[in-house]
Amino acid sequence: MWPGRRGRVFVTSQIGTGISRPGPRLAQGSAAAAAGERALGTARSAPSEAASGRTYFLVEAFDRRTGSRLWSYRFEAAGPLPPTHDKHNLASPSPVSDGELVYAWFGTGQIVALDMNGKLVWQRHLGLEISPFVINWGHSSSPTLYRELLVLLCDHEPASYLLALDKRTGKERWKADRGKGRQSYSTPFVVSARVLSSSSTRASEWTPTTLGPAPSFGMWAERTSFPSRRQPSTTGSSI
Repeated sequence: MWPGRRGRVFVTSQIGTGISRPGPRLAQGSAAAAAGERALGTARSAPSEAASGRTYFLVEAFDRRTGSRLWSYRFEAAGPLPPTHDKHNLASPSPVSDGELVYAWFGTGQIVALDMNGKLVWQRHLGLEISPFVINWGHSSSPTLYRELLVLLCDHEPASYLLALDKRTGKERWKADRGKGRQSYSTPFVVSARVLSSSSTRASEWTPTTLGPAPSFGMWAERTSFPSRRQPSTTGSSI
């Protein structure tokens, strides 16, 4: 437990092949998220499965009271796996939920939306649809929910952009191109309808003047004195 924390704390970690216990062997996964009485986590299949030439991603739900697994959704990584550090698992982004759907994003660019019983509602593959996900230490930006939008920060060498999807259908609501060569491991932060992000070269703010299908944007971007790829936060009017 951590000081100042109340209730249960959930952590997902590696289950190594040397541990003698029944059930699936998972590679490292994301930090867990809570949705009602469920704890949610993501993971990549064990290295032994990868040796067969196939890689699978998992989204899992656990009972917060007992820790028992409620359901597991498993699907195959599509297309070539992006080059990353050998310790990266392609399942670093944490899942998010609005209590109706669970959204899980992976390092290939694949994103799935599941209902609270683990059934697929929609899926996208941004790495194939838009541009490959290429970032040295592996993609780790988590999805952000804001009203009816699912906001995604994709800062990779081939292309960088901020994308908002309709959370119910997965259809694109708007896309803001950010140029090439940016890198970021941070999750976009929404405050007062403004989307804040931090990348390898600058901190920036995007302000959609409407949340409709074709918003216009006002933006400022401030070059930082050192590479900043971390999560932004705010206090008062300061970032």
